[in-house]
Amino acid sequence: FVPEGRELAPFAVWLPAGPVAVSTSRDVLSIVNEPAALAAPGQKGVSLSSLLGDVSRAVAQACKAGVWTLVEVVELRANGGHVYLEVSERDAHGAVLAKARAIIWQSTASAILPAFEQATGAQLAPGIKLLVRARPVFKAQYGFSLDIDAIDPAYTLGELEARKQGIRAQLQAEGVFAANKQLPPPWDFQAVLVVAPTGGAGLGDFQAEADRLQSLGICRFTYAL
Repeated sequence: FVPEGRELAPFAVWLPAGPVAVSTSRDVLSIVNEPAALAAPGQKGVSLSSLLGDVSRAVAQACKAGVWTLVEVVELRANGGHVYLEVSERDAHGAVLAKARAIIWQSTASAILPAFEQATGAQLAPGIKLLVRARPVFKAQYGFSLDIDAIDPAYTLGELEARKQGIRAQLQAEGVFAANKQLPPPWDFQAVLVVAPTGGAGLGDFQAEADRLQSLGICRFTYAL
C-alpha cells in the first residue's frame, strides 16, 4: 500500500505491470486476491501485519466518526476504570444476528455512566438494551472492536418501560396480576418495638420515616428509650 500522493517510481519493482489505479478503503482488501503483487522479491505473499495494517487503515478511513447503534449487552467487566463489553443483536426468536467486542475507555466511562445511571435508575448489566454511539476500530494485534463514547438514556428508559408493560400484560393474561391484593395483611411487621438509647444517632431520621408509615396505618411503633 503506497499512500496517496507519494511518488511511485521507488516502488516500481513491487507494482503490477500496466496502469496503476489509486486504491481506496473499498478496494484495499483486493491484495488478498493477488498476494504476490505486493510481495518483496523472492517472497510469496505479504506479511500478516501488512495485511491487517491495511485493514486497520481502511476501517479508520471509512469510520471516522461514531454511529448510533442498537445493541444488547451480553457480557460486561470493568478493569482499571475501563469497561469491556460483548454486545449483540438478536432476532425475534433469540438467534444471534451479530456480535462484537466493545470498550468504554475510563475517561469516557467516568462521564457517561453516572449520567446514564442517574437518568434511568439502571446500571449496565447483561441483558440490558442500549442505544450507543460506537466507532468501529480494527487493530492488527487485537482485531475488531467498537469504541463507545455516548449512551442515549431515553432509549433504555423506553425499553425498560416496554419490558415492564410486557410483564404486566403477561401477569394479567395469567390471572395473577392482582393476586397479592387478595392475601390477608401480614401481621409480623404491623407492630414494631424500637430499642434505642435516648438521643441515639440516627433515631430522629428513623422516627421521621416511621411516623410516615404509622400515619398511613401500615405499622405501629413503640419506642423503648
